Amino acid sequence: MYRVLVILIILASSLIAEEKKDEKKSTNRILVLSDKDLLKVAGGSATLLDEEDLKETKGSGDDVHQTLKKVPGVNILEEEGYGLRPNISFRGTPPERSRTVTIMEDGVLKSPAPYTAPSAYIFPTFGRMEGLEILKGASQIKYGPQTIGGSLNMLSAKIPEDQRIFARIEGGEDSFLNAHAKFGQGYENGGFLLQAYDTQTDGFKKLDSGGDTGFDLTDLMGKFQINTDKAADVYQELEFKVNDMTQDSDETYLGLTENDFRDDPYRRYSATQNDKLDISQESYQLRHYIQPNELVDLTTVLYRTKSARNWYKLDKVGGIGLSDIMKDPLTYADPYSWITGMTSPDDSLVIRGNNRRYDSKGIQSVLGVEFDTGSVGHTVEFGARYHEDEEDRFQAEDSYRMENGTMIRTKLGAPGSQENRIGDAQAWAFFLQDTLKLDKLTLTPGVRYELIDYRNRDFGKLDPTRSGSALTTSESEVDVVVPGLGATYVLTDSVLLVGGVHKGFAPPGPQATSDIKEEESVNYEAGLRYDNQSLSGSLIGFLNDYDNLLGADTLAAGGTGSGNLFNAGEARSYGVETGIGYDIGKSAKLSVGLPVYVSYTYTNAEFRDSFNSSLFGSVTSGDKLPYIAENLVSVGVGVDYQKFKVRLDGHFTDEMPVIAGQSGLRTDEKTDDNWVFDLGASYEVAEGTRVFSKVRNLFDEEYVAARRPAGARPGLPTTVFAGIEIDL
Repeated sequence: MYRVLVILIILASSLIAEEKKDEKKSTNRILVLSDKDLLKVAGGSATLLDEEDLKETKGSGDDVHQTLKKVPGVNILEEEGYGLRPNISFRGTPPERSRTVTIMEDGVLKSPAPYTAPSAYIFPTFGRMEGLEILKGASQIKYGPQTIGGSLNMLSAKIPEDQRIFARIEGGEDSFLNAHAKFGQGYENGGFLLQAYDTQTDGFKKLDSGGDTGFDLTDLMGKFQINTDKAADVYQELEFKVNDMTQDSDETYLGLTENDFRDDPYRRYSATQNDKLDISQESYQLRHYIQPNELVDLTTVLYRTKSARNWYKLDKVGGIGLSDIMKDPLTYADPYSWITGMTSPDDSLVIRGNNRRYDSKGIQSVLGVEFDTGSVGHTVEFGARYHEDEEDRFQAEDSYRMENGTMIRTKLGAPGSQENRIGDAQAWAFFLQDTLKLDKLTLTPGVRYELIDYRNRDFGKLDPTRSGSALTTSESEVDVVVPGLGATYVLTDSVLLVGGVHKGFAPPGPQATSDIKEEESVNYEAGLRYDNQSLSGSLIGFLNDYDNLLGADTLAAGGTGSGNLFNAGEARSYGVETGIGYDIGKSAKLSVGLPVYVSYTYTNAEFRDSFNSSLFGSVTSGDKLPYIAENLVSVGVGVDYQKFKVRLDGHFTDEMPVIAGQSGLRTDEKTDDNWVFDLGASYEVAEGTRVFSKVRNLFDEEYVAARRPAGARPGLPTTVFAGIEIDL
C-alpha cells in the first residue's frame, strides 16, 4: 500500500508547485555522451539512447535486454525472461552476470562491489532510466575497472528545466502490473525530482506444487539541486540523489531436463517451491559542478551504495549437484523423482541461503580544460577516483524432505556454516585524456592507471561470531597502466571514419591465488558511421586479442559458486557490428513515417590455449567460448501516421555452446537459435497522453534460452501488455 501512496503523493505535489523562472545550465563532466553531438568526436564505438529512443522499447515489462538487442556488438544471455539479472557481453566477453562490463549509473560505479565481486546480481532498475550510454573500444578509457568489453552507463531521470508530471500504469498477463510516476520542478536556483516505480507479476512459469514464480520490485528515487544564477561569474551546481530499491523474486537456479523442456518449457519442479531471492539496495550521491570560466570545469561526486541479497535456493538433492541430475536423470533416478515431487528420506534436499552484503563507496573528480595550441583545439580531462568496496558472505544450508509434492524442513543450518568470509578492495584510479581537434581529424589519446589492494578474510565455517579463532587472511596488490587511442575523421558531411586501439584489463579479485594473472588484452576497432538525417548507420570491425582470459567459478556459470578465478590463457574475439536506420516516408517526403532498421553482429570468440577446468571442461585451442552467439540480427519496421504509431521488431539469436566446443555439439550442449518478434502500437489521445499496447514473442517461439547453471531455461512466451501514459 505504501508504494501506491508514494506515487499519489508525487502526483498530488504538482498541484502546489511553482513555475520555473529561468533556464539553468545542466552539465556533467562525469558523463561521456551527454548529448548526441558528442558522437561526432567520440574516439571509438559509442551509442547514446535518449528518452525518446527508449520509448520504443520500454514498457511491456521494461526489459533492458529488449533495448540492448538493437545495439550492434552487444550479446545478450537471457535467464528468467524479464531481464531482472541481465547477462550482457560486449564484443565476445563472457556474459555471465555482466561481470566483464563496467556498470554505472550517471557515471558512478553501480555494481554492488565492482572491484571485489563484479558479478551484477543486483542491476539498476531500467524502467526508471531516461537514457543509456553504450561505450566500446577506446571511447570508454575514462572508466574502469573493466576495460575489455566496454561500459554501460544508465542515465537516471533528470531534474526538469520547468515543471514535469509523468505517470504510467500498465497491465498484462500473469497478473503483471507496472506503476511509474515522477514529478519534478525546476527553478532559477535549483530544482527537484521525485520518482516512484513499482512492478510485479505472478510469473509465467507454473510450479508443479502451485504458487507464484514472479517478482515484486519497488524503486524510489529523489534528486535535489541548488545552483547559482546562470550569469554568475563562477557557475556552480550541488545535487543530491538518493535511491532505494527492494526486490522479491520467486526465482530458482534449477531448469528442466531436455525431455521435460520439450514437453512443457514453462514447467517448474516442486523442489523449487521455496526458492526465493530477496534484494535491498540504497544509494546516495552528492555531485558538485563548478565552472570558473568558459574553458575550465570540475565535477566531483561523493557516492555510497549498500546492498544485500539472500538467494535461498535448491543446491543439492541426494548429495548430487543439480546440473548433474538435469543432464542425466536416468542415472540419478531417485534424486530426479524427489525433485519432481515424490516422497524422499529426511535431509534429501538441501537449500543454501546465499546471504551476502555489499558496501561500495568512494569519491571521484573530473577536471576539464579547453584550450588551443595554434590550429589544434584541446579538451583535456583529468580524472581521479578513490574507491572502497567489500563483499560479506555469511551462508548456511537447510535440509528438507519431499512429501507428496510438499517440502518439509528437517534440519536448520547454522549461520555461517557454509561460507563465512569477507573480501574487500581499496582502489585508486586515474586517467588523463586529450581530445585534439585538427580540422577534420579528431584524436583522443588517453591513459588510465589502476592501483588495487585486495584482502580476503576467511573466518571458517565453525566461527559464526567471527572471533578470529580460525581466521586466515590473504592480501594482494594489482597495478596496471591502460593506454588507448581513438580517432575520428570527417570524410564527408555524412561519413565519419572511426578507429582505435586500447589495452583491456580486468582485475582478478581478492580470492585470486598468487598464480592468477590479471585479465589483459589488446583491443582494436575500425570502421565508419553515416548520418544524413533520414539515413544513418555504422560498420565497425573489432578484434580483442587476450593475453589471458579469466574464468569465474560462479553458480550462474555452472560452477560451485566459490567466486574463485582461474587462468584460461590466450583467447581471441573478432567480428563485425553494423546497423542501419532509414525513414522511407521522411526521405520520400510522405505524410506518413515509415522507419526501418537492421542491426547485425558477427562474433567469433575462441580459446587459443588447451587446458582442463571444472567449469569449461576439456578445452582445445580453437574451441568456441560458451554463451557467445556467432550471429545476432535485429530488424524492425514502423508506421507513424499523425497520432498513431505501430512497430514490429524481430530479434534473431544464433545457437550458443554452453560448454567449450566447436560444431557437432549435442542438443543438450547448446541453446536453441530463435527468432522472436514483438508487435507494439500507441495512440496519442490528447497532448501528452497516449495509450499503448505490446505483444512480446508474437508467434510464441519456444526455445532454450540458457542451460546454466542447471537445466534448460525458456524465454518469455507470448505475453500481452497494455497501458496509459501521461507526460505533461
